[in-house]
Amino acid sequence: ALPAELFESELFGYEKGAFTGAHNRKKGRFELAHEGTLFLDEVAEMALGSQVDFLRLLEEGRLQRLGSTEALLVDVRVIAATNKDLADLCSQDRFREDLYFRLNVVRIDLPPLRERKEDIPLLVEHFLNQFREKYGRSNLKITKSVQDVLMAYDWPGNIRELKNSLERAVVLSRGKGITPESFGHHGSPRKNGSTENHQSDADTYPMNWPLEQVERNHIQRVLTHFKGHRRLTAESLGISERDLYYKIKKLNLKDA
Repeated sequence: ALPAELFESELFGYEKGAFTGAHNRKKGRFELAHEGTLFLDEVAEMALGSQVDFLRLLEEGRLQRLGSTEALLVDVRVIAATNKDLADLCSQDRFREDLYFRLNVVRIDLPPLRERKEDIPLLVEHFLNQFREKYGRSNLKITKSVQDVLMAYDWPGNIRELKNSLERAVVLSRGKGITPESFGHHGSPRKNGSTENHQSDADTYPMNWPLEQVERNHIQRVLTHFKGHRRLTAESLGISERDLYYKIKKLNLKDA
């Protein structure tokens, strides 16, 4: 998903002086992956012009850094992932058919998490181990009631939603065990596949409040809830961290 204007320099690398700002030689991603694996996420977002360059690189197995006349042989295994139907995009002329066939050597279709719930316990343990170490909560355990809820939930956001929910629970848990209350009221799963319903304090806002005041109060409440943790706050609000930072500055909010 690299912008087209950065694609060649990032994938192929460049020599010193190849363009304005190229102060040193830089190896590209493909060269760095020599005799290894290059993982391309969201490959359907690649611009059509970039697809031509990438296909040529796959076919020839050699590259030239920008500003160089020397061809380098590279041996790279490429794994590409997408959540879109590439065959359908080819029919719409939005993805090159020759590149699609070149990439589609060994295909793995990964079903949504709701169709492979036997993976959930393994994923939960994996992510919990990460977050125990990250937040210094080595003794933190997950209760049986939470495990049952996680198994019953449909996870429309798949693994990303599960991971974010577990991180939120680790951050918010106060004892030695993760309970349903540890998830807070933002994104806590229920057995019926929906999220917890809570009455919003927004219902108590005076009718004459301007929209900016309502927004300010709500963002401040969520920031306080997550103790100033910007990433969790942004995820809960459904905005990027960059947008959250802008709103904190604009609305003069306290992020701690």
